[in-house]
Amino acid sequence: MAKLTDHLKVLGFFCSLILFTEVFNFQRCLAQKTQPVETQLTQGWIVTSGQGMPRGRSSLPTDPIELAIIQDRLRMPDPKEDSSQSAEGLNPWKKFNADEQGGFAGRELFGGVLAVRIEVPDSGIWLLDAQGHSSVRIDGVQRVGDVYSNGSVEIPVELNAGENWLLFSSGRGRIAAKLKKPAKSVYLSLRDTTFPTVLRDQPGEWLGSLLVVNASNQILDGLCIVATADGCEPTRLDVPSIPPLSLRKVPVKLLTTASSSNALQAGDLTVKIQLERKATLSTSESELLDQLDVPWPVGSSGQMHRRTFISQIDGSVQYYGVVPPKEGTFKADRAPAMILTLHGAGVEGQGQAAVYAPKDNTYVIAPTNRRNFGFDWEDWGRWDGLEVFEQAQSRFKTDPKRTYLTGHSMGGHGTWHIGTLFPDRFAAIGPSAGWVSFASYAGRGASNLQDPVSQLLRRPLGASDTLARVSNLKNQGVYILHGDADDNVPVDQARTMREELSKFHPDWVYKEQPGAGHWWGNQCCDWPAMIDFFYSHELPDSTQVNTIRFATPGPHVSSECHWFTLGCQQKIAELSTIELDRDRQSNKITAKTTNIESWGIRLAKLLSVDTKLPVSLNLQIDGQELVIEDINTLDQTVWLDKTSDRWQQRSASRVPSRDAAHYGVFKEAFRNRFMLVYGTAGDVSENQWMLGKARYDAETFWYRGNGSVDCWSDQQYLAIAQKDPASLADRNVILYGNETINQAWKDLLKDSPVHVQRGAWGKSGPESIHESATVLLVRPKTQGHGLVAAIGGTDLQSMRASNKLPIFSSGTGYPDVLVLSPEYLKTGVEAVRWAGFFGSDWSIERGEWLP
Repeated sequence: MAKLTDHLKVLGFFCSLILFTEVFNFQRCLAQKTQPVETQLTQGWIVTSGQGMPRGRSSLPTDPIELAIIQDRLRMPDPKEDSSQSAEGLNPWKKFNADEQGGFAGRELFGGVLAVRIEVPDSGIWLLDAQGHSSVRIDGVQRVGDVYSNGSVEIPVELNAGENWLLFSSGRGRIAAKLKKPAKSVYLSLRDTTFPTVLRDQPGEWLGSLLVVNASNQILDGLCIVATADGCEPTRLDVPSIPPLSLRKVPVKLLTTASSSNALQAGDLTVKIQLERKATLSTSESELLDQLDVPWPVGSSGQMHRRTFISQIDGSVQYYGVVPPKEGTFKADRAPAMILTLHGAGVEGQGQAAVYAPKDNTYVIAPTNRRNFGFDWEDWGRWDGLEVFEQAQSRFKTDPKRTYLTGHSMGGHGTWHIGTLFPDRFAAIGPSAGWVSFASYAGRGASNLQDPVSQLLRRPLGASDTLARVSNLKNQGVYILHGDADDNVPVDQARTMREELSKFHPDWVYKEQPGAGHWWGNQCCDWPAMIDFFYSHELPDSTQVNTIRFATPGPHVSSECHWFTLGCQQKIAELSTIELDRDRQSNKITAKTTNIESWGIRLAKLLSVDTKLPVSLNLQIDGQELVIEDINTLDQTVWLDKTSDRWQQRSASRVPSRDAAHYGVFKEAFRNRFMLVYGTAGDVSENQWMLGKARYDAETFWYRGNGSVDCWSDQQYLAIAQKDPASLADRNVILYGNETINQAWKDLLKDSPVHVQRGAWGKSGPESIHESATVLLVRPKTQGHGLVAAIGGTDLQSMRASNKLPIFSSGTGYPDVLVLSPEYLKTGVEAVRWAGFFGSDWSIERGEWLP
C-alpha cells in the first residue's frame, strides 16, 4: 500500500509538471502570437543643447549632447514624466509625440536627439525601418541613418529583453521609425539596387547589385549569388563577407549571348536571383536561403541607357547614364566627342542624361557622384566622375581633344571643381547655376578661425578652394549660364566667377537668363549656345603646349597638367604652383615653382614621336641652370628634386618615399579597394565599439556613396594576409582601436613613429603620454603599395568620440595625424593635442606639427 501511495505521488508530480509546462508554453505562445508583427514608434522625448544647428561644414563639429553620451552622463527620460533631467548643461527631456502620420516633426529636432523607448518580452533581432535621421544608437551602438528619407535603410538590430532605448540624431527634418521581426536571418532586399540596361544588340556580361541582409549575430561567409534568366547563361558570384547585424550591396552578373535575342524583345527581362550557402566538405549540396524575381531594363545601344562597372574605390558596382550620338551621325574619319555632365542634388545620372537630346557624333555621359546627393562632386564624387570619364573614353573610343564638362546646380559646382583641378582633360567647361565653393555658398556663416592650428587643419580642404586655382582655366573655353532670379544658388556665384575670369581669361562667355529661376527646363542644361561653344573648342596636343600655368592642392588630388607632373610638396596639402615656358628654338624650359619639392617632365607628352634621339633639355628652375643630357627614350619621366635649395636630376636608383601613389592625407586612405579591419582583442565594451564603428563606417559609405566595403575582423585579415598576401598588396586598410586591442595593428603599423595603445599614445620614441586621446593617423604600407589609416584612441571614451567626426562628408578633411581630447565636442579646435603632416620621407623630424 505504501509503494502504491509513493507511485501515485510520483505520478501526480509528473502530471503537475506537464500541466505547468503546457500552461507556460501556452502563455509564451500566446504572448508571441499577440506580439505585434510591426511596431510604429510614436512616443518619444527630445533633448537639445540650446546651441542650435551649426552653420557650414566643420571637420571638428561641437556637440554637447554627444559629449554627454560618450561620457555616460546623459540620463534617459523618465517615462512617467513629460519633462525630466538629461545632463548638466543640456535642456531637460521634453515629451515629444509623433504626428497623425506617425512621424516626429518640429523645429525642436534640429540639433537635438530624439529618445524612443521600446519594451520587448525576449532578447532578439529586429529590423529597424526609419527615415529622416542622421544616425541612431540602439543601447549605445551607433547605426546608419536615412538622412535623405529615401527608404533604403532597414537594418537588423539587437534588442534586449525588457527596456531598450533608441536615440535618433536629427537629420533634415521629420523622423519616422518602426520595428518588425525579420522573416529570415539572411535574405535579399530590393530597397537599394543598381542595374544596367541590358542591350539587345550587344551580348555580354551585365553587372548589377542588390542588398544582402545579415540579420544574425554571426559573420556571414560562404555564400554565393546565382542569376538565371530566359535565354541567358546562368552565372554564379561569391558574396563577400558581411559582419553581424549588417547589410551589404553585392554584385550579381547576367550573361547574354547571341541566342538571347528572343528573350530581350520586351522592355525588361525577369532575372531570378538566388542566394545560396555554398556546399562544404560536410554538405554535398548548396542550400537555398532566399530568391527573388527582379526585372532588369532592356534597351538598345542607340537609345539612352545605363552602363555599370566595378569601381576601384571600393569594388562596388556603379553606373552612369549614356546618351548615344544621334542616329546616322557617326563619322568614320573622326572619333566622337564626349560631354561629361554632372547632376544636381537629388538627381541621378540617369535623370541628368534624360534632359539631353542626342547630339551629332557626340556621347553625353552622366556619372552619379556615387549617389543623388553624394559628395557634392568632391572627394569620392570627384573620383567617381573621373572613373566614369575614363570608362566612357575607353568604351566609346571618344576623341580626347573634344571632351567637354558641364553640370547644373551642385553639378555646376562640380564643373568648377573638376574643371580647375584637371584643366588638360577638358577643352571647354560650362557650369549652369553652379556655386563656387563651400566657403561662398554652403559654408556661409561657418567659423573661419585664423589661429595656426585652425589654418593647419584647413589645409586638407584645399581641393574645395576653387578660386585659388581659377587661373588653371586660362587655356579652356568657359561658358557660364545662370538665371538672374535663381533663389537656390544666388546669381552672385556666377557673377563672382565672371569677375575673376575678366582679370585674365581671353575666351569666356557669360549668359544670365532674365527672369529664370534655378530650374527652367531642360534647356538650362542642354543649352544650344553652350553646346555650340563646346564644339568650337579642341584641346591641343600636349606636345604643342609651350606654356603651362598650374596650381594644385597636391598630387593626392591632381598631379598632372600636360607634360608636367608633381611629385611631392615642401608643405603637404598647401597650394603648389608652377609656371613653365618652353622655347622650342633652344629646347629650353624655364620653370618657376612655389611649394614644390619634386616634379617631373613627361617626355612622351613633351616631345613628338618623330623627335630625333638622343636629345638634351636645357632647364632654368627658379633661376638655377640645369642640363639633362643624353635622353634616349621618350617612355620616361625626368624627375627633378630640390635638396638644400638646389635642384638636381633624380638618379634612377632613388625611389621616393612620398608620391601620388601613397601620398596621404587621411581621407585619401578611403580609396584603392579599401578595407575596414576591427579588433577583437579588447574587453567586451572595446570589442563592441570596434565592430560597431567599422560596421557604421561601412554602412555610412554604402548609404552616402553606394559603397560595398570589406569589413573584417583582425583575425580574418591576418588569416587572409598569411594565405593570400598578393590579394591585399595594393589595397588600403583602415584599422580601428589601438595596438593593444587590434591584432592587425602591429603588422600594418609596425614602422609608424606614432603609437597608440590602451591608456597612452606617443610620438617618435619610447616615451608615452598618458591621457584620453582620440587619434586619426595615416601611414604608407610597409609592403606593397597603398596606405594604412587608423581610427581609435587610448580608452573607450576617446574611441567613442571619433564617431562624430564627419569623415564621409564633403567639405571636411584631416591631416596625416590628428590627436585630440574628447572635449573637442565642447571646445572644438582647443582640444587638439597634436596635429600635422609627416615630411616627404614620412618622418616626424621633417614634418610640420602643432601645437
